[in-house]
Amino acid sequence: MDSNPFRLIRNLRRSREIVTVLMNYGFDDLVDQLGLRRYLRWGRRLMFWKRTEPEIKLTRAKRIRLALESLGVTFIKFGQVVSTRPDLVPRDVIRELSKLQERVPSFPGEIAMAIVERELEAPISELFAEFDPQPLAAGSLGQVHRARH
Repeated sequence: MDSNPFRLIRNLRRSREIVTVLMNYGFDDLVDQLGLRRYLRWGRRLMFWKRTEPEIKLTRAKRIRLALESLGVTFIKFGQVVSTRPDLVPRDVIRELSKLQERVPSFPGEIAMAIVERELEAPISELFAEFDPQPLAAGSLGQVHRARH
């Protein structure tokens, strides 16, 4: 087991985020079956958790897709792979997850800028003369921004 306490905290934080998203999309039973509720209790009490009810009743397939989108690139890729397995997954879920092949929502430009700065180890203002925070395109592995050096 990794002895780095910061990695442990980061993993617990991500686990709590995953559990929260699952519960927000109505998968409380899955959280309980997998024994994941304990991740909500770590660092935050369950009584502070509040589900945001959707305006309209969503289908199970749509809730699965939205949950995967909310959880990020790895889960989107998982959904894309699962969408190619009609032998394992119901048709309605396949149809919904196929949308992950066609269009992936972009993430905020501020996050993209922070990623670029972290990866290139310099502020955007030093790296580019211009950087448009509005993405031109988004995919499951990244997104494209207009920038000028």
